[in-house]
Amino acid sequence: MPEPFKNLLGVPQVKALASSFAWAWPAFPPRRFVSAASRGLDALELKARARHIAAALHDAPLTLHAGRHRVDVQVNGRLVPAGAFARALPRR
Repeated sequence: MPEPFKNLLGVPQVKALASSFAWAWPAFPPRRFVSAASRGLDALELKARARHIAAALHDAPLTLHAGRHRVDVQVNGRLVPAGAFARALPRR
């Protein structure tokens, strides 16, 4: 039987995200993020996993500057300052 689609958002992917964010933001806490994002992940379905990982990322303290480079996020084809994007995320 094929592997469930929800397993595309598992602990290995959370660790890869943490590594990428830590590379972009040296102050990013990868262990804290992996711990929070992985806790209870196996019991969740795909959409719930995505929300859970996003909530863990939202709770991680992010700096708005990575070195001398400003960090922005692209949302629906528009470049949005990362701070504005973070404020728009729903709180748990």
